[in-house]
Amino acid sequence: MQNVERRYPGMPILLVHLEPSNQRFAHAIPVVLEEGDWQLSKSKEVERHEFETLKLFRDVRYYWAMQVSWLRIFVANRMGAFGNPEAAMKHNLENLKLYQEMVEGILIKLAALAEKEQLSLQQHESLMEMQTAHKEYKQHVEKAVEIYLSAEWRLDMILMKNKLQPILANNWATVENIENELSKANKRSLTKSQVTANILSYFIWIFTSLVIGLLFVGYRIFQSKIRDPVLLLANAMESNNTSALSDANNDTNLQEIDRLIKAYADMRRQVTNRQQRLESILDNAAEGIITIDEKGVIETFNPAAQRLFGYTAEQIKGVRLVDLLANNKNAEQAVIIDKLNSGRFNLISNDNEIEGKRADGSTFYMSAKFSAITLGDTKRYTAIVDDITERRAVMDHLRHLAEHDALTKLYNRQYFNDALEQFFERARRQEQRVFACVYIDLDNFKYVNDTLGHLEGDRLLVGIATLLNNRTRKTDILARLGGDEFALLLESDDKEQALKIAEVYRSAIANYKFNARGKHIDTGCSIGVAIYEQDVQSKDALLARADMACHMAKRAGRNQVHLFEQEDKSKINSFYEEMGWTRRIRHALENDGFVFSCQPILHVENGDIFSHELLLRMRDPDTGEYIMPGGFFDSAERFGLMPEIDRWVIEHAFQWLNDQSINKDLYYFINLSGKSIGDKAILEHIREA
Repeated sequence: MQNVERRYPGMPILLVHLEPSNQRFAHAIPVVLEEGDWQLSKSKEVERHEFETLKLFRDVRYYWAMQVSWLRIFVANRMGAFGNPEAAMKHNLENLKLYQEMVEGILIKLAALAEKEQLSLQQHESLMEMQTAHKEYKQHVEKAVEIYLSAEWRLDMILMKNKLQPILANNWATVENIENELSKANKRSLTKSQVTANILSYFIWIFTSLVIGLLFVGYRIFQSKIRDPVLLLANAMESNNTSALSDANNDTNLQEIDRLIKAYADMRRQVTNRQQRLESILDNAAEGIITIDEKGVIETFNPAAQRLFGYTAEQIKGVRLVDLLANNKNAEQAVIIDKLNSGRFNLISNDNEIEGKRADGSTFYMSAKFSAITLGDTKRYTAIVDDITERRAVMDHLRHLAEHDALTKLYNRQYFNDALEQFFERARRQEQRVFACVYIDLDNFKYVNDTLGHLEGDRLLVGIATLLNNRTRKTDILARLGGDEFALLLESDDKEQALKIAEVYRSAIANYKFNARGKHIDTGCSIGVAIYEQDVQSKDALLARADMACHMAKRAGRNQVHLFEQEDKSKINSFYEEMGWTRRIRHALENDGFVFSCQPILHVENGDIFSHELLLRMRDPDTGEYIMPGGFFDSAERFGLMPEIDRWVIEHAFQWLNDQSINKDLYYFINLSGKSIGDKAILEHIREA
């Protein structure tokens, strides 16, 4: 009982094997998705299999999360958290197997793409990591499921059921048999004694007139040797007086009476021994055992029950069992209290979880099992109670882990998707119901991670999450979807109210004071808002609108709020086209896809060249042709990529000059954007280059 891992044999598998395998699998996918987003941003024309590959990685992440969630719910159902365990666990296993097969199917597809060399190096490494984690996870899931489906999933209950309960039942039956045999023996002994006395008295009266003296002597012998010991024995047996039995044994030397006394003493000793064993079992039982009469008044209270409720056996006498229960607002507990008050013990189910009340007034959760016993003509009831506060705490902890993000303690993506589904279904049933989906994406979060490290990035996420959570109403749902992305479900009356609330969040993040390593880091966010409307076909479509609105806010200059309107539907194609340019720009930055066009500058008067200007061009990776700045500068400025292009120009300009045989009398010029001119760190970057 004191060791959770010994009590639940499946718990070590969950903690030691399944949780690390789950972490390995889950951590292998974000790297691939980040790389995939960058890869897709590198070229205008993207092959179809690249989109499909990224979709497979996103799908396997979702199916994997669903598989882990169903396993956790399976364990929770085994604990009895959601009603009937057998039916729920069967359904959980079916869903678990379904998502296992989906994960395996996608891994097979990815393996086929790897054989065709259609995966990048990072995707291939992540696939191998996912295959290894999946194999280990599946093996240990089978072990855990086998344990939780077996009768030995909880060892203390097996001990109670297989050992202690049969002993108790056997002892009660033995006690009843002993009492019946004792009653019959007493009646036979008394009858026999009375018959013997009557016969002797009859013969004495016949011979009285003939031998007065002999009669007197015989009477004295009978009185001292037979009648007195028999009466003494009968009285001793009726009163269960041990000292009287010893006197009867010493006062007579009749073998029959002596044997009768010994037989009764042996029988009584056996009854006493069995009663002592029964009392020892009751005294040492780990669970509280209480017997009550038909009116609900407590008759016996074993030591475990005394420790559980804080009462002594003397204090509890005459107390009703219902007085030991807390009067809370729980409907199930109210029904049980009503049945106890009315004496309908037979209508109480065999396994209940109710709230008890200790002598000091504190409350706790306990399991209670009721059973009826009949002693002669009277009926009694036995209640076996056990403190389950710790077990309920474990169940609450498991439920919290399944629904919340480990870093920020906000709701996770799975819980948000379920809540969004409920909001969506209620809105479809109630046509007048309005709610909004808000998508929040932090600006320049990647810069914090790259320059200050992931620990500072995590600290920033925790601070932002706390800031948002303090401003969230109880009726709203706030969740972290992953990375620097947050989402919010608002119970909103109209668009204006939703925009007003979103603006409050944007302003709060923009004014957030974040200090790291002695530096103040400015924060900001882009927020997209999508209102539920009748033309939205699914919850995923609504979330996609909010995501699209967030991207449009970024495109409009970041640190803004954008509401998805009907006219935004026509902008989707152009948005995806510009997203394609960002992928191509990032591809050029990472793979030196830019080149310099060295343009000479000369004096008009004499034609002498006195300087050069290094002009930037992008090389098309497919055709090899050069793309002029007018083709990509607008997209670079809109998506905040100009500072990265300027840094590329600075570094590679000095490298180009170092590799050239140049005239020291010539000057060379480069061009920088206005955002870099205003960047305080650009001068240090130039010096380093």
